[in-house]
Amino acid sequence: MPHKLSVYCICKNEQRYLTSFLNLMLSQLQPQDELVIVDTGSTDTSWNTLCEYKEKDTRLSIYQKEFIPWKFDVARNYAQSKIDIKNCTFALSIDIDEIFEDPNWRSELDIILDTNPNINQIFNEFIYDFFDVATEDQNPYEGYLNKTCYTRPALIQKVGKFHDPRCFHWRYPIHEILEENEGVVPNIIATKKLKLIHLQTRKKETRNTYFKMLEDAVKKDPTDTRIQFLYAREFMNMGKDHYDRAIQEFKKYLVLSEQECMNESEYDFSGSRRDRGEACCYIANMLEYGDKPQEEVMNQYVYWRMRSLGESPFSRESWFYAGIAFYRMGRKNLAREAFMMCKTFDFDTSFECDGLVWDDNHLNKYLLSTV
Repeated sequence: MPHKLSVYCICKNEQRYLTSFLNLMLSQLQPQDELVIVDTGSTDTSWNTLCEYKEKDTRLSIYQKEFIPWKFDVARNYAQSKIDIKNCTFALSIDIDEIFEDPNWRSELDIILDTNPNINQIFNEFIYDFFDVATEDQNPYEGYLNKTCYTRPALIQKVGKFHDPRCFHWRYPIHEILEENEGVVPNIIATKKLKLIHLQTRKKETRNTYFKMLEDAVKKDPTDTRIQFLYAREFMNMGKDHYDRAIQEFKKYLVLSEQECMNESEYDFSGSRRDRGEACCYIANMLEYGDKPQEEVMNQYVYWRMRSLGESPFSRESWFYAGIAFYRMGRKNLAREAFMMCKTFDFDTSFECDGLVWDDNHLNKYLLSTV
């Protein structure tokens, strides 16, 4: 019996992407599959487009529902509730601005499900970076497919968007994640066969909305370490004028997460140890690229690079940036050892990968500079 995949997503004012998304997704899904889209309050022509496609393809189900106040987890859980949970084999939560690198991804999914009948989640590579386009009017899908747009060195995450909807629900109002239902034991595999590309463009109004949601979430629960980390990162993303506050908030996160870290395995690559190492790395980055004279912050910069390595020694990123710190200190022998350590890490077992750090050509240039 063929596997039924239930794809679901939320949509608001996505006309720039929507037609291309529907054409691609409906052409790649199999006859038994379904696509569920919840419009959460579009004021452009998105709903009209959805209605037109609904008339042409019975696999598409569409709904309208606004969520006030807006919370991503509530919206996604509502969309998931509209799929055929009883009869589907697996579900996929996807956004309108995401595209599979391989157009044959649906057949690859069948192979994975056939050979792993007991899994309840699949982690796949997710290329996450802002997508650069020539003009605001250009269709990012067409730009990607025609190679007229480009992504900068990307952040590559392993995300679990493919899941058994009977086992998971969404949690957190922003930067939401899938969390196991009570009593569910995760049975996860990872694959390179289902790589997703994020075609998001940089929008200032989106960042402002995210910040307000994170600010509200921190006020609601100031002890939530994940929210505190994201709150600090949002200050960093707002630019140099906010670096001092971002550093302050990252330090607060490090205090909050200390006990949580001690309860984890030393080599838990997707938990708070990794996030703590990343927080230290972010602090060092802001000291390096901020407006303060380098001679004033050099000692702090070195401290946070070394602390990042101590917090997360299982991360290629920590060793790479420690190598750069050693190099800036004139310790070329230690820099070379750190860069050589980078070559020992396996991309497949790394949760989050900086595209620049994992570029071996880039790494080899640094190695040559230490000779």
